[in-house]
Amino acid sequence: MEFCAIKDMCECGYDKYGNALGEVEQIPKYDRLRWNITPELNSTIMSSFETASALIEDVEMALLVWTDFGKGLIKKLRVSPDGFLQLVLQLAFYRVSFMLY
Repeated sequence: MEFCAIKDMCECGYDKYGNALGEVEQIPKYDRLRWNITPELNSTIMSSFETASALIEDVEMALLVWTDFGKGLIKKLRVSPDGFLQLVLQLAFYRVSFMLY
């Protein structure tokens, strides 16, 4: 990432308004792809589509809206969000493993 940023600044350059220097290139017009789909390939595509659709339908998700505390508490405790989450996960594991309530 740093390499790209430095190379961009040093080699390409910018004008006083921050616009990149260089010649504008025209993007070539697209060509529509023509596919030769055989009945066997179509059957494979449809089978894959049905498998993917079944997997998508099998997903379960539940959301918990948490209002007891938020980022204010984490800031007050002076803990990074990653550190706070790590502590929460360790406490949950400890409670489940050793049944501490």
